[in-house]
Amino acid sequence: MWLAHKDFDQVVSQGWNCSYVGNGAQQIRTCCNTFKHQLKTWNRSVFGDMFHKLRITQDNLALIIQEQLAQNPFDLFLLDQDLNTELKLLLEHEEVFYAQNTRANWLQLGDKNTKYFHSQALIRRKRNQFLRIKDLNGLWVEGETLPDAFIQAFKTRFTAEQPPNRHLMSEFLQEIEPCVTNSDNENLLASVSNFELECAIKSIGPLKAPGPYGLQAIFYHKC
Repeated sequence: MWLAHKDFDQVVSQGWNCSYVGNGAQQIRTCCNTFKHQLKTWNRSVFGDMFHKLRITQDNLALIIQEQLAQNPFDLFLLDQDLNTELKLLLEHEEVFYAQNTRANWLQLGDKNTKYFHSQALIRRKRNQFLRIKDLNGLWVEGETLPDAFIQAFKTRFTAEQPPNRHLMSEFLQEIEPCVTNSDNENLLASVSNFELECAIKSIGPLKAPGPYGLQAIFYHKC
């Protein structure tokens, strides 16, 4: 939805062309976090509450049509063109919004699939929601203690009770025959090229889960 706006490129340029301190990874992290805050401010000023605007536009359009019907019931041009254009734009934004939440990549936009996207987004949200789980003692946990139960379960499963014996590990590794050739090893240790980075980024589904800095792949595809 944001990508289709005419001013979005300018917002990206303003956030991305600033200078940040630190190494490359620190600069990217600071830039992305700053950019997200700028986007939230820009979204409130440009888009605002999309669903509230949609309801107001639909009500105004219905009111105008009723007034025109009362004055001239045989008028073929009952729609207010400005309001009608605004309504179409808001409906397109609504469709894109629910499509992104649905992540139904196989169904294309433009066929007024808003109702389908809306229902699928609700189904997906309910399916991905954890209301309660069993802890390590077999007891049901829910509410505010749910995150602590997840953390404790991961710590128990992936934390060793005692440190590994390095001597035994070294003996074990000596028994394994290497399957990576010297040529393969050189390729694995080589620096990643810009072309490889571009191919990897473009291979990600555009509306898949956002990256560590909260931006989905579609942002990097377009910008």
